[in-house]
Parts: sequence; structure tokens; C-alpha cells
Amino acid sequence: MRLNYVGSIDKDICITIENIEAAIRNLKKNKSAGADHIVAEHVIYSQPCLIVLLKLLFHMMLIHGYVPNAFANSIIVPIVKDKSGDLASVENYRPITLSPVISKIFESVLVLKYGSFLNVNDRQFGFRRYIGCSNAIFVLRNVIEYFNERGSNVYLAALDATKAFDRVNHFQLY
Repeated sequence: MRLNYVGSIDKDICITIENIEAAIRNLKKNKSAGADHIVAEHVIYSQPCLIVLLKLLFHMMLIHGYVPNAFANSIIVPIVKDKSGDLASVENYRPITLSPVISKIFESVLVLKYGSFLNVNDRQFGFRRYIGCSNAIFVLRNVIEYFNERGSNVYLAALDATKAFDRVNHFQLY
């Protein structure tokens, strides 16, 4: 589906009030504001007319294939990994990005509405609902057992994930 022309695509793109209400229900409360200084509670407790305006905005964005630059304006905040560690070390911090709430709602609407059209490899374990590290470990252990039982060598390449994650449970990993 192309989003860069106006025409018959108008009837194909149908963002509903229900889509936006569902996206707003998925927002997490008590989170910091993005560059726009809007927090989730502003939207959650707003007048219902805001949902209608968001519906119109998102519909126009899809029709014209244009996302405002403000949707990409984020704040990157360093978070301490280990408070008892070296606070002067860059290695002891991980960045988090504070994105605008309205862009989060738009992304959520897109995932709710069109997520079923996204193809994800079955070997992808990150950023998938109900699938995570324990599933990857299970697959890895089964593959190792399979080849060991058949007398084959198993070679493994490991990635040092300590920079990517706060804590890695090495017992579970092995």
C-alpha cells in the first residue's frame, strides 16, 4: 500500500476512534515528558475531542505520507546502571530516549492496525510480544542437545551483552 498519493487509498486508510482509544490505553503513566513537555496523563485525562483531532491528524499523515519533524524530536537521558559503581565512567550509563507522546500514540495505532502485515523471522526473539530471552535459550539448548546426541560438534559464537543490557543472568544464558 503506497502512502504518497491521494485517491482510492482514502478508503483503505481508516484510522478509527477505537484505534486511538486503544493506543491511549496502552500508554504508561508516570513517565517523563519528551521534548514537547507532554506526558501520557495529559492525553489520558484530556477532553474526548482530542481523540477526534488525533484521528484527523493521523489520517492526514497517512494520506499524505508525511510525518512531522516534531515526532522525531526526542531527549536522550543517561541512566546510571550501577549506583555503587564509578559514576564518572561512561560505561556505567545507558541512554534512554524520551519520545513525544503523540508520536508514541501514532506508532501504537500503526502497530495495532497494520502489525499483522509485518513479517518477522521466527528466529527473532527480541521486541516480540510473549517471546524473549528464555525462548532463545530454550532453542539454543535444544539445538546443542540435538547435535550432541548425534555425535556432531557444536560451535558457538558469543556476543558480550554487558554493554547492551544492565544485567545478564549468565547462569540462564549458559
